[in-house]
Amino acid sequence: MKIEQIKDKKTGKVMKTKEGLELKEKVFEEGDEFIPQYSSIIERPNEFKDKDGKEKTVTNYFIKAKVRDKDGNIIYNKEQDDEFHFVRLTEGQAKQLRNRLKDGVELNQNIFVVYQYNNEYGDFLGFKSKSDLKDPINFD
Repeated sequence: MKIEQIKDKKTGKVMKTKEGLELKEKVFEEGDEFIPQYSSIIERPNEFKDKDGKEKTVTNYFIKAKVRDKDGNIIYNKEQDDEFHFVRLTEGQAKQLRNRLKDGVELNQNIFVVYQYNNEYGDFLGFKSKSDLKDPINFD
């Protein structure tokens, strides 16, 4: 999982919370595994005005999950003294997980693996259930 400090674009200073903690953005990397704490995706719409004064809305997507890196080590959240992280998702990743919910899959009952794929628009990260990656058990 990639963890980056959030900086103010004008001043370049690291942004902080009211409690004085540095703001950090957490994003999945290829090979990470995660188990969502809940079977839901957090969606936060934010309204702002652009340079022309027009109001626009940007939606941020997050999921609260336990995360393991490529080597199988659990990534501990030191700031919260917890194993769970709020990880930012792209709109496509959130849509992919929502489709799994529509198919009747309980997100918090599955381990998901982050994989990289390419299409005509570029390289992207997607999710697959770890059980989808295993060969089915048969009698042979």
